[in-house]
Amino acid sequence: MSRSGWDWVFQEGRVRSGGRPLRPGDAVSPGDVILLDLPGPLLGVLPALGGVRVVAEGSGWWFVDKPAGMHTVGQLPWENFSLTSAVAGELQKRGVMEPEIFSRLGEPPSLEGGLVQRLDFSTSGGVLVALNAAVKESFREMIRGRELVKTYLALVAGEFLAPRGEVVFHLADHGPSLKRVVDGSHPHTETVRLEFELLVQASRGALLRVTTRDGVRHVVRATLAALGHPIAGDEAYGGPHPLLASYPHHLLHAESLRWNEIPPLRCPVPSGFLRSLQHWEIDGGSLS
Repeated sequence: MSRSGWDWVFQEGRVRSGGRPLRPGDAVSPGDVILLDLPGPLLGVLPALGGVRVVAEGSGWWFVDKPAGMHTVGQLPWENFSLTSAVAGELQKRGVMEPEIFSRLGEPPSLEGGLVQRLDFSTSGGVLVALNAAVKESFREMIRGRELVKTYLALVAGEFLAPRGEVVFHLADHGPSLKRVVDGSHPHTETVRLEFELLVQASRGALLRVTTRDGVRHVVRATLAALGHPIAGDEAYGGPHPLLASYPHHLLHAESLRWNEIPPLRCPVPSGFLRSLQHWEIDGGSLS
């Protein structure tokens, strides 16, 4: 269960001992009986109260801003702290559709609703949301056909020697949640292609713009780590500490998305990301 999920369980008084609700840090004794009351499985997305920032919208879709430190999809059915819940709440607030209708755009047990993509918990940036089943399937077809072009900003460790270039790697699962680069003979591999452009080289690291058409989990994180340039703050892939306590996330931002002939949809760079760049002696003023 995620930390936010446990916060909700305690706030709702669902952890009890001796007839009283417990709070984090309460002392218990050997032999005490602790009762944990969790709700039964739900198949709907619970709407969040806060809503979400809609950066752009078109016929049957939204492009929304996911902050770093938020799960794209709820970890448990009763959580409403995810981007999916925020979108459901915003749709309800605007009178576009009710949360249960949005829920039906995803297939249980996944609680993704109409979300077309996912970003990691610490990754900020734009996420595409379909508002009906036909549009969602159309975008899924684009992903399978490598027609969705995604661009990221990444602050990486080390000196990046080439001003621009392209790499092709084979990725495979590495443990329950990570990816690693393997040779093409490895079973169950996914071939990925990334283009990169060096924006700024500083003494501590480099700011890159990375472009990919692949919808593979951790495609940017795993590939940059394999190149010897892990993302700052990405400890899972060996990245250095991000240095800024007020923005404790890895420094990867999903900057833009485009398909067909439409102009790129751009998601603003978070202020915390820009402050972190300053700590790495990089001027990110042109990115805001």
